[in-house]
Amino acid sequence: MQEIIKADKKYRNKLFLVYILCITALGLGLWLGLRPFLHYLDHLNFSPLMNVSEACIMLFLLCIIGPSCFLIYVGRKIIISRRMPYPGQKVIHDTKLLEGKKAVLRGRMLLYLGIAAIVISLAGAARSHYIFEKMRHFNPFAGMSKAV
Repeated sequence: MQEIIKADKKYRNKLFLVYILCITALGLGLWLGLRPFLHYLDHLNFSPLMNVSEACIMLFLLCIIGPSCFLIYVGRKIIISRRMPYPGQKVIHDTKLLEGKKAVLRGRMLLYLGIAAIVISLAGAARSHYIFEKMRHFNPFAGMSKAV
């Protein structure tokens, strides 16, 4: 008979509340900040616009590193304990306990997924920086005047 880890309902409610608050804050931030930010970008010259654009792309790419480190952490805990969910882990719904090779395989998948996401994020940031550096030396809009 397969052991079932029971859901922690208080944890689930708290987690969903945090999700709702984060989504609300993100939506509010976009609603209040996107139009002024686009207005700011519209009034920049080419070189500062390149710098701000590069910073935004780097920010989006490098934000992936935090959750990826969490995946690596969880994957290592699963591999070490040889069970999923690992001892002491809270779950938000009733979960069948996996032990042995299946748990280690899933732990390795989480570990490799986290490492791959970090590598892809860093490679994307490096490639983006390289492309922006190439574009800094060539201004396609140099001969054009800004329309009013």
